[in-house]
Amino acid sequence: MHLSNRLVHKALIRIVQSHSTYLLTTTFAARNKNHNIPTGKWRPLAPFNLPRPARVINEGDSDATYSDKSLGLWKISDLSG
Repeated sequence: MHLSNRLVHKALIRIVQSHSTYLLTTTFAARNKNHNIPTGKWRPLAPFNLPRPARVINEGDSDATYSDKSLGLWKISDLSG
């Protein structure tokens, strides 16, 4: 939520290269577009065209603006294809 689009893409490449099993990260499940920001600012994140997560855990934010704030769990092997 605090990285520019360019740095998010670089981070995803490194995560795939890490050979870890899972990625658990904040996502806003109802969003479908990411607006670029300068690194360090904040914005809600759509899933960056990732495949469907294996699991979505809604955080239950009481603010209706962010009611879709969730944790998404992806199997990293699904991200590289």
